Amino acid sequence: MRALNPSLLDALFERYLEWKDASSEVWQAYARWRQALSGDRMYAFLDYSDALSAEEHASNGYAELVAAATDRRDRQVGSRA
Repeated sequence: MRALNPSLLDALFERYLEWKDASSEVWQAYARWRQALSGDRMYAFLDYSDALSAEEHASNGYAELVAAATDRRDRQVGSRA
């Protein structure tokens, strides 16, 4: 089996790091929301909600690239069968 293209591996790793950063921001935003004073809770919740949306976007981008890489690999293996 041939290895994946180095540029594809770089893209996969970059998307993974983007997802991990976004996931970390979700936890940070959640902590800020939990600790917010009553007058700031709505804004803290909006920040948390935005962080969740950004994490979802990042995870979808990573998942799509993983699926594309897996499909490409499967086609390479299938063509040799």
